[in-house]
Amino acid sequence: MPKDVDHAGWFTHTPTPGRRGNAVVVGHLDSKSGLAAFYGLGSLRAGDRIVVERGGVRPRCSP
Repeated sequence: MPKDVDHAGWFTHTPTPGRRGNAVVVGHLDSKSGLAAFYGLGSLRAGDRIVVERGGVRPRCSP
């Protein structure tokens, strides 16, 4: 899990985001200090777009 609750991390035994295959991204919902990176996941609906940024760059992904 990422130490900074406002950021998500990538599970290294899966393809990196933007590569062919299923990437596994991990993060916190909340913390002792409040809401965290994945707090809003419950409001997502089928078809919603999720954007992953790595180091300020958005990898190219197919929808």
